[in-house]
Amino acid sequence: EMYQNFGGDIVEVEFDYHMYGVDMGTAYLDASNDGSSWDEAVTSWSGNQGNSWHSAYYAFATSYSWLRFRYVSAGDEGGGGYTGDFSIDYVQVGSSGTGSAPDPTPQPTDVPIPTPTAKPTNVPIPNPTRVPIPVPTPVPTPTLSLNCESWRHS
Repeated sequence: EMYQNFGGDIVEVEFDYHMYGVDMGTAYLDASNDGSSWDEAVTSWSGNQGNSWHSAYYAFATSYSWLRFRYVSAGDEGGGGYTGDFSIDYVQVGSSGTGSAPDPTPQPTDVPIPTPTAKPTNVPIPNPTRVPIPVPTPVPTPTLSLNCESWRHS
């Protein structure tokens, strides 16, 4: 179940719903003025409604402050199993009996499009600098040679 205090004199509600599944139960719309005592099942929908969204509108005979949506699965009603899903979206309420709830979606406002600035100047990109590759230092060759024959042995 889901409920909300709209804090006003609600006389109509409009919403989208989806009820799909073999064991689809019943969805209820309840209304209240204090959030504790409810006029239950002001209206309801039962059974598989197909795999698509539907729109619903309901005008109340009297005004309310609170609305509650609740769903009872077919299994909880003593029926079949639990293969059913209920979804609700885009709930709109109205306080005037005009036949159409107000659209809560704000309308887009015109935003000035900025004008482009002057053409940017080209920044020169320097060429890469050549770095010399170091050459390995050659291993020195010995310059001293010893002649073992000239050594004295004792």
